[in-house]
Amino acid sequence: ETEKRNRSYKRGPMRLLLDVTYIPFDATAASMPLSPETMHRTRSATLAKLKGIGMLTCVLVKATGVKAADRGGTSDPYCKLSMPPGLESGGKQNGKSIKHKSRVVDKTLNPEWNETFEFVGVKESGVLTVEC
Repeated sequence: ETEKRNRSYKRGPMRLLLDVTYIPFDATAASMPLSPETMHRTRSATLAKLKGIGMLTCVLVKATGVKAADRGGTSDPYCKLSMPPGLESGGKQNGKSIKHKSRVVDKTLNPEWNETFEFVGVKESGVLTVEC
């Protein structure tokens, strides 16, 4: 849909460069140092709670071909990133999305952010949404 719109305005598509890494908590929990007495019981309970949950790190690097929105033919671009609900610190389902907003880069169509955002306690199957 975006490509059709861009062709009708005779401009190329906007491109966004992200570096995304997901680390599952259950892999981290499996390597926790525990005493022999509590190892089996604690690890099993912890791993069960953390299955499919982890941390997503997203580095918003840059964009090219941003649509001009200002009179001077430039824009003041920023991005909003969000992930669906993850877990609260108590291990229960959290009903709020995790949201981040990048800084605004003034008067450019090719912004460079180089900002890092962390989404802690998100589901492995969660979808990262990026709006610019």
